[in-house]
Amino acid sequence: MNYIFFPFKAIGYLAYYTCIMLYYLLYSLYYTWRIRWLEKRRGEEAAAVYARSKGVEISRRSYLWFGMKPEIDGFENLPKDRGYMIASNHLSAVGASFVYSYIAPEAFVLVKKEIASYPIVGVLAKRMAVFIDRDDPRQAVYALRAALDLLRKGHILALFPEGTRSLDGRIGPFAKGSLRIAMMTKSLIVPLVITGNENIMPKGTVFIKRAKVKARILPPVDASLYKSEEELVDVVRGGMIEALKELVE
Repeated sequence: MNYIFFPFKAIGYLAYYTCIMLYYLLYSLYYTWRIRWLEKRRGEEAAAVYARSKGVEISRRSYLWFGMKPEIDGFENLPKDRGYMIASNHLSAVGASFVYSYIAPEAFVLVKKEIASYPIVGVLAKRMAVFIDRDDPRQAVYALRAALDLLRKGHILALFPEGTRSLDGRIGPFAKGSLRIAMMTKSLIVPLVITGNENIMPKGTVFIKRAKVKARILPPVDASLYKSEEELVDVVRGGMIEALKELVE
């Protein structure tokens, strides 16, 4: 069987998985309570700092606990001392966790509004993400303003421009307006390509599987050099497609 984790076979893996999930549940319940306690006693800023530190910690452990150590190259391409955008391909529900864990722990991720209602995850996301409702134009405008404000203040904003998860591992068309924020702020866009995440938690399942994960951080693309969003999309997506081909070879 493929589900072999160190010396364990199927039964051993199931027992290990159950223990990890139980620990995760109990630990998450504790720090969810802690975040809310800090919010009431010390204010939102203290709660946000604690939430981010624990969110990043849990995200990284999700990989390490299952024996996964992603191979990543291109860290020299991350800009220093300024805000920028990360544009990543979208393969799995753990995509945002990967960004927090290994690429930019301080980033804010643009995510669908439904995540705000998820148990435990929603409490963290409210302090580490920007929510967008694609079916509500007025709320989408609010989300756009929040994202613009973050970039202008020098923060890092990460998003998945395809808008939905890829089912075949390839990079799909970018959603219309996905890089509009970059054009408006004339930001640097750092393309990020990941492969293997799709095997950790395939769409439609909540079970984590061990997988070989590789990623590449590409050189920044300066949005101010392009006259239209279409041109910018062609450059960013084209570079990501070529990088993905190299990673899977």
